[in-house]
Order: sequence, then C-alpha cells, then structure tokens
Amino acid sequence: MAIVGSYSYGIFLLHQPFGMNAGEHMAGWPTTLFVLAASAVVAAVVAGSIAVERAVTRLTDRALAALAARRPAPV
Repeated sequence: MAIVGSYSYGIFLLHQPFGMNAGEHMAGWPTTLFVLAASAVVAAVVAGSIAVERAVTRLTDRALAALAARRPAPV
C-alpha cells in the first residue's frame, strides 16, 4: 500500500478513462465475474500508472539535471 500511496497522484490522473471504459463494457456481467474483472482492471491501471509516473519522473529529473549543468555557478 505504501508504494501505491506514493504514486497516488499518477493513479488519480490516469484511472478515470480506463475505469469508465471498462465499467461500460462490463455493465451487464454477473456480479462475481464483474468483481473479478474489475479487480484485474484496477490492478492493471495501478501498475500502468506507476510505470507512467516513474517514466515521467525520470524524464523530468534528466531535463532538470541538464538545465542545472548548463547554468553558470553562482558568484
């Protein structure tokens, strides 16, 4: 849960379109099958959101490091 908590903003930003689309497709399913499929969708969205947030963080860190390296030292 701590890992998911540290990436909660990325999950928040990315979950809605996938959840809505999956919910619309699974609307008429029996409850047991719906719960199993919804659990799989939630796990996939969480894993995907964490991967996207890690990639964006790495890209941002590289860009900021490159900018910092080009900046002249303070006098």
